[in-house]
Amino acid sequence: MKTILKSVFLLSAIYLTMSFTTACTSSSSTKESIPAKNAELVIVAHITATVEYQADIEKAFQAVVTGTRQEEGCVSYTLYQHNDNPLKYTFVEEWASQSAIDAHNNSAHYKAFAAATDGKITAEVYVMKKKY
Repeated sequence: MKTILKSVFLLSAIYLTMSFTTACTSSSSTKESIPAKNAELVIVAHITATVEYQADIEKAFQAVVTGTRQEEGCVSYTLYQHNDNPLKYTFVEEWASQSAIDAHNNSAHYKAFAAATDGKITAEVYVMKKKY
C-alpha cells in the first residue's frame, strides 16, 4: 500500500512539474516573451498545504499560475512540488520590476488565490534582487 501511495504522489509531482513549468508569456500570441536576462527580481515562496485542503490548494495553484503567466512584467512563474513531501510546494517567480510584482499582487487571480488559500497553507516568501 505504501508503494502505491508513493507512486501516486510521484505521478502527481511529475504532472504538476510538467503543468506548471512554462514561461509566463510563452503561450501568448499577443505579447512578446520577456527574456530571462530582464528579470530583475526573483520571488521564492515555500508553501506547505494541509492534507485536508490539498486538492483545493492545487486548484488554486492552477488558477493563479494560469493568470499570472499572462501578466506584463512576468518573466517566469513556476510551481514545483517537493519529492519528499507532496504537501510542500515552491514557487519560483521572475519579474521585470517591482511595479510588475505590485500589479500581480493587485490582480483578481492573485486575490482569489490568497482568499482560497487563507488558513489552509503556511508560507515563507523571499524577494531577491538580481545580483549578477
